[in-house]
Amino acid sequence: MEEKNKYFVEIRRDILRRAAVIGTCMTTSGAAKHQELISAVAPKVIICEEAAEVVEPQILATLTPSTQHLILIGDHIQLPQIQTYNLSSDSPIGRHYNLDVSLMERLVTAKVNPLPLSQLTIQRRMRPEISSLIRNTLYPKSKPRGW
Repeated sequence: MEEKNKYFVEIRRDILRRAAVIGTCMTTSGAAKHQELISAVAPKVIICEEAAEVVEPQILATLTPSTQHLILIGDHIQLPQIQTYNLSSDSPIGRHYNLDVSLMERLVTAKVNPLPLSQLTIQRRMRPEISSLIRNTLYPKSKPRGW
């Protein structure tokens, strides 16, 4: 069985190496699981969607020595999901680590050299009356149109 899996990994590796662009949906856990294959493909750019819910160890699992550019997409105000109380900012131990703050939020709100941030200005998923309740509470400085 292990010999068969090695064969399939080699086939995938050969196919992916010949591609100019590879698009895949995979969780950060999936990226960690397939790290050998990802490293073999040697992607220069990695795009992480829902990046506001991801903490540093999860991002590190997706990076390879060939990575030159990491694009984080998400709402930096969203909080990552911390399953263990002792690691949350609400606990005496966890408040020292701030694991409730995503890597994305840390990068865009850094006091020194914050990364640039672009915000969408059009919201079409919900009625303007409902979205304004969220927008005015969480994003009081933004002036989006089309909400």
